[in-house]
Formats: sequence, C-alpha cells, structure tokens
Amino acid sequence: IAPDMFRGIATPEAASSWNILWNILTVSITPQERIDSDIDAALDYLASMDGVDQKRVFSGPGFCAGGSQALKLSSRRMMAATIVLYGSYIDEYQNPSSDNWGFLGKTPVL
Repeated sequence: IAPDMFRGIATPEAASSWNILWNILTVSITPQERIDSDIDAALDYLASMDGVDQKRVFSGPGFCAGGSQALKLSSRRMMAATIVLYGSYIDEYQNPSSDNWGFLGKTPVL
C-alpha cells in the first residue's frame, strides 16, 4: 500500500511535462506531520484488513523522497525491515547517537 504523497496529481491521466516539477514541489512543501499522518492512515487501513500480519509489514522500497520517508517511518514505527534504494538528505540522522533514530537499526535496513 502506498499513500498518495502527490495529492492525486501523479496519475497517468495527469502526466505532462509539468508533472515532475509539481510532484517535487508538492512533496517538498508538505509538512512532515501531514506526511506522517497520511502514512499512518495507510498503515492503519492495512492493519484493519483480514490476513495482514503486522509483524511482517516493511517500509519501502523508497526512492529519493520516498527513501527518506521509508527511513522516517521506520524510526517512528517498528517495521519488519526497511528498504531504501536511495534517500534524500535527512539532517536529523547525521548524529549516530541521536534519539531521532528511534526504531531504526532494531530491524534490517536494506
């Protein structure tokens, strides 16, 4: 399941030359609290489905901003694993002893 961080604009019907710029702008100006809320809502929906084992839910794979969000999610909630293909710069993870790491490192990060 993937929350729509692009607010409904990143669809095949909306594909055009301005779409990439719109998506970058939309993700970059969306407050982290809103992104966290969207991701939490998607996870809550997934958890409500029959047959979903929450102990097997993983974060990712994330590309670019999605890679950063996969890391941020795994720092906030326990995931079975985290898959990041590349992530954008996350300032609060520069200090390895920071509390910002949360659950990261408690499960595999690929």
